[in-house]
Amino acid sequence: MEAKPWQSSTGGYPMPHEADEELGSIDGHARSSAADNGDQCMDVVLQMECIAPFNAKALIVFVYAAVMVGLAALLVQFSKIMTLDPHRGPFQDLTSPIINTTVAGVCLVLLSTSMGTYVERVVRGKRLGKSWSRRRGRFASLLFVELAVQWVNVACWLIPNAWLLVHRCGYFATVLIPWAAFVRWTCWNTVLFLFLVHAHNMNPWKAARSLRRTSSGALDSIILDAPWCHHWPKLLLWGIMEGAIAVCCFMYAYGPDALRPYRISKPAGQEGNCQAWTFDCGYVPRQRALVIVMVAFAFIYFGLYLLVIRAAKLSLREKPYAEFKMDHVIVHLQMRMRATVFTFFILSITLLWLVRPACCAAFAFTWLGLLPMQVVMTAAVLAWSCLTMPQDPDATAPLVQARLSDFAWTEGEHAAKTARCPAGVQQEPMFCMARALKAHYWSGLVYHYDQAHADKGGWSIEKGLALWDLQSHELFWEMALDTKCLMGWSSHTCVMAFKGTSSITNALADLQAWRTVHPPQRGHYWLGTQPMVHAGFLKSFHVGGLNQKVVGRVVDVLRGAGADDGRLVNVFVTGHSLGGALATLAAYDIATALKAAGIRFRIACYTYGAPRTGNHAFARDYERVVPDTWSVINDQDAVAHGAKMLMLYKRAGQRVILNGVGDMLVRPTFFQASMHRVPGGSSVAHHLLTNYQKSLLAILLAQFTSKRLPGGAEGVLALAKASWTVQDMLLQRAGLLVEELEGLCRLGKFLDIKTIARLGSRPAKDTSQHGSRRSWSLSHGSGRSWSLSTSSAASDALGDAEELNIFLLSAAFRRTVVSLPHNVPCFSARPTPPKSDQGIKRIQG
Repeated sequence: MEAKPWQSSTGGYPMPHEADEELGSIDGHARSSAADNGDQCMDVVLQMECIAPFNAKALIVFVYAAVMVGLAALLVQFSKIMTLDPHRGPFQDLTSPIINTTVAGVCLVLLSTSMGTYVERVVRGKRLGKSWSRRRGRFASLLFVELAVQWVNVACWLIPNAWLLVHRCGYFATVLIPWAAFVRWTCWNTVLFLFLVHAHNMNPWKAARSLRRTSSGALDSIILDAPWCHHWPKLLLWGIMEGAIAVCCFMYAYGPDALRPYRISKPAGQEGNCQAWTFDCGYVPRQRALVIVMVAFAFIYFGLYLLVIRAAKLSLREKPYAEFKMDHVIVHLQMRMRATVFTFFILSITLLWLVRPACCAAFAFTWLGLLPMQVVMTAAVLAWSCLTMPQDPDATAPLVQARLSDFAWTEGEHAAKTARCPAGVQQEPMFCMARALKAHYWSGLVYHYDQAHADKGGWSIEKGLALWDLQSHELFWEMALDTKCLMGWSSHTCVMAFKGTSSITNALADLQAWRTVHPPQRGHYWLGTQPMVHAGFLKSFHVGGLNQKVVGRVVDVLRGAGADDGRLVNVFVTGHSLGGALATLAAYDIATALKAAGIRFRIACYTYGAPRTGNHAFARDYERVVPDTWSVINDQDAVAHGAKMLMLYKRAGQRVILNGVGDMLVRPTFFQASMHRVPGGSSVAHHLLTNYQKSLLAILLAQFTSKRLPGGAEGVLALAKASWTVQDMLLQRAGLLVEELEGLCRLGKFLDIKTIARLGSRPAKDTSQHGSRRSWSLSHGSGRSWSLSTSSAASDALGDAEELNIFLLSAAFRRTVVSLPHNVPCFSARPTPPKSDQGIKRIQG
């Protein structure tokens, strides 16, 4: 069976599972990388799944620029409504028709070009035998319908305005204007309906009884998967508003004079000169009621839209992010783009229809096209069509992209996945959780080097060396700028960690944010090809010749260990905060030196909360030399997210974004990364290394919740068995032993998201004695009773039932009760001492 381009943790749309053959045999998150399989070229991929960052930014800027232009036009029209003679308005000149015709012509050309490209790619893909998943097809079809509706809307905006250029006094002499307005307002009604449908589609479909849960743990479908008839209640809104539109336009075109929304006074002898006419543009009560109904329903659409898009966002928080990546992105884009456009529509309707409805200028602007709304809606539709039209059938980018966000839990899984990759893809680095956890320990170890000698505070040199099977270590410390590097090595591995900001001297170095040339000088400044780096970081790395000492020592120890005989050696560089920036500079110099020395090596750099180190030229050069670089960022870390300074600095390497509820984004796209950012939400607390540990722990615990990844629980269990670092983290912060993890693995889903948050927020406890124990008095209905004990480290975060259930799932307890009679299903349990007077729990089954 051929793999699909989206069958990996990249989250290619569709995400989540479309579980049975009726919806398409799509497994949203395959157990192995999509790149592990053969030809994947026969599936349609949408552009938003592989759009380049520059293009993504350009689309968002395009929409926001259109909103600003529309806002300027709206203010101009509103000023005319408030200042012009209410009985004359803009009917006496051709300014409005000329502007409307020009802008409508440009919009129509752009929309026609987009529709033609859309259709051409669909037809060409069909000729090449490409197939659509059901969800991709529905999503793209809805957006194409929206594109077509806006094309009709603009066409009916252009036609009456062009007609007025020829028939100057023809505002009220033809039914063309009211009929064109009827079609336009029907299009606006349909657009608002589609906005609501798009938002509602991202919510879970709780009635998905026809979907079978697959063996891989397929999750509930979303409403986009539901039959079209599922949306019929929303058609009630559309129908009521459409009825008001039809009646209003009919009264304009065919109603008696007393019911028309205008009355004309023509002076004697001036019947053919519309410049001399006066008008009464006040709506009669019936017309006013219809207008109020239409405006009210627009507000209802807006309110429902906000409600359903918020519900979608909240429901997706409890889903595994890797399974629902594209759903998260679409909801984020809707909140960022559609909500902005919708808000602008409401503002336009309020100012043009409600503020001064008896003014003839307001009458003309609303019946001749609503120019500000047309401009903004055209831009929004063009942006969405660019995102949702099929990728060029000849493009191969999605095939490589399918693997980029994949990651490995353990070193063994990392090696196996890398070995399975086809030629050309294998050179792409892969994030490894085991390495990240080891690097995290070393990033903290270098801060506490003195305590580590005495094995205090949980930091131990011996434990740090054991993580990588190292035999020796050495500390480099330049006291002038308080730059510290801890290095450990063996015959096959060299590890070094740089200390971050922990003194005033370090802070002063951070503030030296001007750029300096990265040695050796290369490239051209004015061509943007000269690598430049943060002056304070470079100075901290070069102080007292530290860079030469560290790099020279690495070459010497590896050469002395026999690495120059052609044997491959591994080098790992890490650091937190300022230490991450220094690790980046060191990794570049070490890779360059080892290559010059003829030593075969693999180098990886894992940083935590590191600021951007250099400019775009440095980032390009660095990624060529040290491609296996991962910048781990905790949620809204103010340091890691800051210091971009427009175009002056660029992050080198790949990003991994994580948070305290168990989400992790590996190599996020521009949309995924921007979705994760909260405007004004930068947090210094998220920069602390201890909070990085909490987020890493949350990712591990999330594998036993509804946010779990396929194979995630097994991966965490394998990681815990192989790493004492993970064992200590789980015991200190969550009160879980490996045996208890095995019990959770058997259940597959146990904890909830709130439990993860409570566990992650607990202070660490000393586990030198493997944690304290909590006793339970347990009795069975058959008359047997005995005492049990479980770790008490989770007691502060978990309730009695949760804590006891963790033990009941353990292998040790299962072995104990295997011989109990099955016809007496009840246990009675009491914690010793109980947490409360209601300490007795009854466990059925």
